[in-house]
This record gives sequence, structure tokens and C-alpha cells, in this order.
Amino acid sequence: MSREYFPSFTEFFKAITGNKPYLWQAELADRVERNEWPGRIEVPTGLGKTATIAVAVYELARQLHYGGTDGRTAPQRIFHVVNRRSLVEGASRFITRLEEDINSWTDHPHIAPVRDALKKLLGPGDDAPIVVSEI
Repeated sequence: MSREYFPSFTEFFKAITGNKPYLWQAELADRVERNEWPGRIEVPTGLGKTATIAVAVYELARQLHYGGTDGRTAPQRIFHVVNRRSLVEGASRFITRLEEDINSWTDHPHIAPVRDALKKLLGPGDDAPIVVSEI
């Protein structure tokens, strides 16, 4: 088990968004750490449901950091499904920014450890721990 520094969810979230997470987002991250993803997330529009992607990415990285690839429960592929085009565009902007931050911030104290943990899943010749596609 690695004893190297790994950021809290709040530190990671603030680094990628510039804001502290809403209380419900921080509570979701705590719940997900206990392997308790809710069946549904019902939060009013505009209160950060898209950021649940950051929770999923963070939890995958946290598990990889502390336990490697053995015994992890966090999924490697994350799908965010929305039913309105305007929501797709907003989610796409958030996810693209998340991808760019994780793939490029090699020296940020709260992003680089997440990036390094995710790199444990890369194959030979791969260099980007996050790849986003929109369909």
C-alpha cells in the first residue's frame, strides 16, 4: 500500500474546478469510497450533477493509488448519459476540461497524484490516462 501523498476529494475537485465541492458532492465521494453508489442522483438542475464524473474518476484513482489494480471495485469506463442536447454540451465541456487537466498537469500537487495513479491502467505506448469521447 502506497504511503505517498494522495489528495482528498475536496482538494482534487477544487484543483480541477476552482471551487470547493457542494456538500452533496463531497458526501457522494465519501459514499462512493465505501462502494455505495446510489441508484439515482436527484439534484436540481444547475447544482453540479455532471461533477459526479469527477467523483468516479477520483475514486478509481484513489483505489489504484492505495491498492493497485488488484481488488479495485471502481469501473475503468465511465458513462454519463443525458437526454437533452444542451446538457450534453455542458457535460462535454466539463469532461474535456477534466481530461485536459489530468493529462497535462504533471506537477500540480492535487492533480498529478491522480494522474499517476490512473497511469497504472495504461498499456504499452499509451500516455493519456483519460480519453473522452462523445457519441
